[in-house]
Amino acid sequence: MNNEQKEMLLKLQQGELDGVVMYQKLAELEELQYIKNELLEMAADEGRHASLLKSYTGEVLKPSSGQAEKIVEMLKNVGKVKTFEMMAEGEFKGGPVYEELGKNFERLKDIAKDEVKHGNMLKGFISE
Repeated sequence: MNNEQKEMLLKLQQGELDGVVMYQKLAELEELQYIKNELLEMAADEGRHASLLKSYTGEVLKPSSGQAEKIVEMLKNVGKVKTFEMMAEGEFKGGPVYEELGKNFERLKDIAKDEVKHGNMLKGFISE
């Protein structure tokens, strides 16, 4: 792995760790139990993704709550629909990134599928 690839994997690893905190925080705020459960499932997926990325980077990173705080603030200011739409787009954009990285790091292809799954779940929450 070259330096550029490692930097990309570290950035993604940090994003996945931060995603754990973000989805856990959203679950705490959610009133509908089934959405709460699915948000916690997404948090668990993000943790699994971070662990998989760690297997490549060998680095131990710590999650940050900054992303979660921004999303909670967005939720308060613009509402669930716009927040979840924006989050879904972010998840959908992650799919091709992981798919491309999977060419060199085979196990990352599984994350690509989860990113799309998360985007679809978030889109589904919008109608609730």
